[in-house]
Amino acid sequence: MLIKQSIKEILSRPYFSLLSLMVLALPLIVSSNTNELFEFPKTYLLYVLGSILIMIFIIESIVKCNDICIKKDTLVRNTYYHLPVILFISSVIISTIFSSHHYTSVWGYYSRANGGLVSFLIFTGIYITVVNKFKIGDFIQINKIIAISVIPVSILGIFQYYGILSDPIVRVYSTFGQPNWLAQYLVMILPSVLYLFIKESKYIWLVIFIMGYSCLWFTYSVSGILGFAVVSLSSIFVFLKDKLLNRNTIIKLIIIYTILGLISFLNLGIFKDRINDVLMDMKIWNKDNTNVGYEADRDTDDIKIDTSISEEYKISDPGFIRIGLWKGAYNLWASSIKNIILGTGPETFPYEFQDYRILSLNYSSEWNYVFNKPHNYYLQVLSEMGLIGIISYVFLIISVFRRIPHRLMPSMVGLLFTNIFGWPVLVTSLLFWIYISEDRGKAGV
Repeated sequence: MLIKQSIKEILSRPYFSLLSLMVLALPLIVSSNTNELFEFPKTYLLYVLGSILIMIFIIESIVKCNDICIKKDTLVRNTYYHLPVILFISSVIISTIFSSHHYTSVWGYYSRANGGLVSFLIFTGIYITVVNKFKIGDFIQINKIIAISVIPVSILGIFQYYGILSDPIVRVYSTFGQPNWLAQYLVMILPSVLYLFIKESKYIWLVIFIMGYSCLWFTYSVSGILGFAVVSLSSIFVFLKDKLLNRNTIIKLIIIYTILGLISFLNLGIFKDRINDVLMDMKIWNKDNTNVGYEADRDTDDIKIDTSISEEYKISDPGFIRIGLWKGAYNLWASSIKNIILGTGPETFPYEFQDYRILSLNYSSEWNYVFNKPHNYYLQVLSEMGLIGIISYVFLIISVFRRIPHRLMPSMVGLLFTNIFGWPVLVTSLLFWIYISEDRGKAGV
């Protein structure tokens, strides 16, 4: 009887069921049958589930024609509401048309297949469906399901750190394959989990929050830890805005963050060596190296490298590598009028960057890497989609903060901050489009 009732509930709410499946399954999916074990399987599953969700919405809209045969004033209001999304997706389409590598811009870079035009269209379809079919209660439930998804991800990450199922891992990655990707995912969700605990006082949310933070800390992701600090400050603003910052809340927050501080202090890990990383790189990369140009005919004999140090010290601080990437990305964008306005095309950075690669990157520990991202999403949008892309993206972000509920603002701040040092992966991209579909005080237009 219970199974029959559950099936009936699922069939009666296909949109909610499919989206719930996505937010629960996508973070967990991995596959050893693909070249890329983590990101590509998640993308593939999103394409399948997202397409089903969108097709159900289209078929239902056609069958129930009255739902889409709306009045002119309503159409204008809806178009205005969705204008930031329309402009951003339009910039992706235009940049794809003028791309230097159309296949990649349509499908995404080969190892992940996320970030191309197809993925943006899927996300837009999910956004439109959710905006039209979800009510306030649905959003509240989905956000709780998203919070629950932290449990298996965090447990696996903690197990990796302590070597419970295998040898211990210095920087955990759980089911995401890369510590910074995992950190961004947790930074986006943990503020909502904390909000649920403060709002409902249910200790399950506190347990999830502490588990999630432990996993986040064990990634030893600098951008993730800094992002968590930023969203923590943002959460204080939200509690104040929603009139939740009372004496009881303050006591809870003091106890919680004392526990988090103890977890961090007792597990310093590789952070003890980070200072040494920076000092050694400063010896290897002298001041002249940071000014090295990207011209192919530059005389590399002018670069002064202390080879005795570089032989002993093989790991470069990520900050120095990112500076080189950012310079090269800027040079790529500024290299032509076409690139300035339209960019090189979505996901074409790995092809176009090589001619503008800063020479000093050849003296880092990643000298032989093919960089497929500039490790700064804003520079990525600028170089791949030009001014039309970055302007429409900023316009979209501004509109988001004007309309989403206060409780989601720290999550968006976390994503925007970590994007300074990375980029949104598939799961965090999905969360972004779900979050922006929820309007403050209502769930549709």
